[in-house]
Amino acid sequence: MKIKSVECYLGNYITLKINTDEGIYGWGEAGLAYGNSFEAAFGQCQDFAKLIIGMDPFDTEKIWEHLHRHTFWGMGGGAVISAAMAAIDIACWDIKGKALNVPVYKLLGGKTNDKLRAYASQLQFGWRSLIEEKDSLQLLYEPEEYYNVTKDAVANGYDAVKVDPVLAPVESGGDVRAIFQTQGTHHRGSMKYSALKKAVDRIAAVREAGGEDMDIIVELHSLTDANTSAILGEA
Repeated sequence: MKIKSVECYLGNYITLKINTDEGIYGWGEAGLAYGNSFEAAFGQCQDFAKLIIGMDPFDTEKIWEHLHRHTFWGMGGGAVISAAMAAIDIACWDIKGKALNVPVYKLLGGKTNDKLRAYASQLQFGWRSLIEEKDSLQLLYEPEEYYNVTKDAVANGYDAVKVDPVLAPVESGGDVRAIFQTQGTHHRGSMKYSALKKAVDRIAAVREAGGEDMDIIVELHSLTDANTSAILGEA
């Protein structure tokens, strides 16, 4: 089996499709769809795609080493390089599973758990009903909004959630896309009392909506300094 062609796609997710001479294809994703590096990852996928034509997709280690060691900049690694390499690797494993007619997890050592606990992640961007209604991610500001999306997640069967209470500014408005791309860099140094209070109120709303038995994972995206993080934790 040989890699015949590679198609790269730039959208809400950076994906690629590896086609083989036997008609089997595999999909992979470069996980840099947010921030300011998604176009770089897309371009790196295109560059790497040219280097694997004619190779056997079953030779995942050989392909990985080829991209890592024979491209000069690949030796340095980094998020963009690694994301593109990972997209190709995922697609090759997809091809392996299809060709052998087995789930990929069997090729990776087999199943160790019958099920895994999942949590509803990044509720500050909304949850299922709100995202479907608006047809896009939202940035939530008011505690009532956090309450509503938590209720939505609980209705979907989740007993744990993850939320960032500081990513959104205190007041709504401004360029939401810029906030997404800069990951809330409006925080510098110690957090103002108004922002601290809003963060606490958001988490309180999540707790009220989820009840005492729901687990809450607080995500800060490295936006606060050590002192503010400690104060926020105590609050």
